[in-house]
Amino acid sequence: MSTESMEQGGAAGAGEAAGPASPLARVAGIFYAPVATFQSLARRSSWSDWALPLAIGVLSSLVMFLVLASQFDIAAQMRANLEPTGMSPADIERTVERQVAFMQGPLRFVFMGGQAVVYAVILALLSLLFWGGTSAFGGSITYGKTLAVVSYSWLVRILEGVLLYVVVQGREPIRPDRIPSVLVTNPAFFLSVDQADSVMYALASSLNLFTLWTLGLVALGLSVVGRLSRGGAFGLVGLLFGLWLALVVGWAAIF
Repeated sequence: MSTESMEQGGAAGAGEAAGPASPLARVAGIFYAPVATFQSLARRSSWSDWALPLAIGVLSSLVMFLVLASQFDIAAQMRANLEPTGMSPADIERTVERQVAFMQGPLRFVFMGGQAVVYAVILALLSLLFWGGTSAFGGSITYGKTLAVVSYSWLVRILEGVLLYVVVQGREPIRPDRIPSVLVTNPAFFLSVDQADSVMYALASSLNLFTLWTLGLVALGLSVVGRLSRGGAFGLVGLLFGLWLALVVGWAAIF
C-alpha cells in the first residue's frame, strides 16, 4: 500500500471517529456542530437517538408552559375569540369567567399532559412526511432515523422559549396569539397592532428565524443521514414548508 493510500485511510478513520458519539453528546452537538452530529448519527444510531431528544423537547415544552403561563392573558384571548360570534358583552364575560376558572383548576394539569402529547404527535407526523418525502426524492432512511433527525433539530426551539421568557419579564400579560409579535426574530414584531389579525400577520409570524433554523437543520440531517442530495433535501423541506404557509395564509384569509 502506498504512503498516499495510507494517509487517505488514516484521514478517513479520523473522520469516522469525529463527531458526537452518544445521544447525549449529539443533543449538545446539534447546536455547535450539526454536520458532525448528523454524520455520527448516520454511522451509528439506536432507539435512544429519537427517544432522548424527544423526551427533552417534551419536558422543555412543559417547563415553558409552567413558567410562561402567568404571562398569558387567557381571558383577553377568549374575549377576542367570542366577540365575532355575536354574543352580548355580558354573556361573553360570564363565559370567559367560567372558562378561565375551568382552565385554572385541577384540569390545568390535563392541559399540560395534552401539550406533551401534542408535541410528540406533531414530531411523529412530521417525521412521517419527511421519511416518505426522502424516499420519493431518491434518498434512503429509516423512520427511526428520520424521527431522530427531526427530534434533534427541534431542540433549537428551546432557545426560542428561553428568549421569550427573558423578553416577557416585567411586561403586561399578552394574548397567546400575540406571542409572535414579542420577539424580534419574527417579522410579525415589526407589524402594528392593527395588523395583528391580518393575513400579513399570519404569514409574517410563520417566518420565524428559529423556525427557519430548525427546518434548515432537518434538511441538513436528511441530506447527511438519508443520503439525499443537499439540493433535494432543502427542496423537500422547502416544499412542505411552502404547503404549510399556504394553509396558514388560507386559514387566516377565510377566518
